[in-house]
This record gives sequence, C-alpha cells and structure tokens, in this order.
Amino acid sequence: MLERIAPLLPVGTRAYEKPGVRRLYSIWVGGESRRRGVRNYNIGYADAARFARTRDLEEVYEEFETNINRYVAEFSPRLVFVHADVVGWRGRAIVLPGKSFSGKTTMVRALLEAGATYFSDEHAVFDQRGRVRPYPRRLAVRVKGARPERIVPEAAVGEAPLPVGLVVTAPYAEEAHVWRPRAQAPGETMMSLLANAIAIRNRPAPVMRALQEVASRAASWRGRRADAETAARVLLERLADW
Repeated sequence: MLERIAPLLPVGTRAYEKPGVRRLYSIWVGGESRRRGVRNYNIGYADAARFARTRDLEEVYEEFETNINRYVAEFSPRLVFVHADVVGWRGRAIVLPGKSFSGKTTMVRALLEAGATYFSDEHAVFDQRGRVRPYPRRLAVRVKGARPERIVPEAAVGEAPLPVGLVVTAPYAEEAHVWRPRAQAPGETMMSLLANAIAIRNRPAPVMRALQEVASRAASWRGRRADAETAARVLLERLADW
C-alpha cells in the first residue's frame, strides 16, 4: 500500500523522525468478506473524520490525495496556495487561476507543447515575496462524469522560484471563437487571485501580503477562450518581447 500512496503525497514530502503528528491518515482496505458474495468497504480517515467509504479502492486513494493536498494548502505556515496552474516562460511565471473544470489544464498542456516550463497543476504556491515555487504534481486531465486521469507532462520542470510576469484568467467558453483578452488593473488581479486563495479565511494576513506583491508587479489579462492551442499561441505571441 505504501508504494501506491507515495506518489500521491504532496510535493516535497520527506520522512520526519520527531515524535508527534499534526494529522493522522488511516486507510482500511476491505476486500472480500468471510460471507460469500459480500465485499467490505474500503474506508479512509483523516484523524477521526471519514473522507471516503467505497468498494472501489482507487476512489479512496484519489480522495486521500485530494484531502492531504488540501490540508497542506490550508495550513502551510509560510506558503500561500491558490487554485491555479503555472508555467515558466523566459524567466518569469505565467499563472492561470481558476476552479476545477474551468479549462486550466488544457491551456497549460498547450503552453507546455509550445515550449513552456512546467511548474504546477491545481495549485500555485507563492512565498511572501510573491514568487511562485515549483509544485509539479501530475496533470489532472478531467472529463465530466469520468475519473480524472493523472499524467506526467513531457516537458521541462521548473527547479527554482520565479517572479510572476503574467496572471491570465481564461475560462473555457465554446462560443468564444477568437481569444481577445483585456488587461486587468491590479485591483482586478487581486480579486481574481483572492477568489481562488485556499487559506484566505484562516490565514488572511499572509495570504493578502503575498498576493498583493503579485498583483502590484505582474501584468494581468482576462478573456474567455475556446481552443486552448490557439489561445496559447496568441498568449505567447503577445509575450514576444519578454
């Protein structure tokens, strides 16, 4: 089981030898019952709270990955997590904030195919200087009604923090045939980031400080788009002077 769980742990996880834990995860593997034709449930717990109960063990692993990464994002003492995908381009980061199913991952895949460096899928991780750190989890390719497929992108992976050069809010919209993003003011950029900041309720001060650094320094564009490949090409053409 440990070999199956290890790839699901948050980026940067390492063995910790000191006694005591902040959160205890337990997974009960059900399998076949002693009673003929009966299968027991697989159950996952975070401390005493149950996060999964299903006969499909893979669903427990998926919920475990979601739960533990959410916990780290909410309670990290020094870093600020925002729902966003991130790529590097010519020494600066492009951050794409947005909720699940807003089309972030397809846009990132198109940027990676165009030569960008992979930094993160699902979470942009900022330090208090407003730089974004590599957090290279496997890409979550989602199809509505189906289980997300986790894939390892075939792209260079970022190795060091980058300043944010551009924040792009580009949700998918089928009717948006041509992508015509408009520039956002710093205040609008701040609102886009805060709307996706995970720990804004329990750690408002450090979240505000880090995101203000980003909003005050980075350019910002907003606009609905359809085809990710076309939008990625337009985006990089506009950044030709970087």
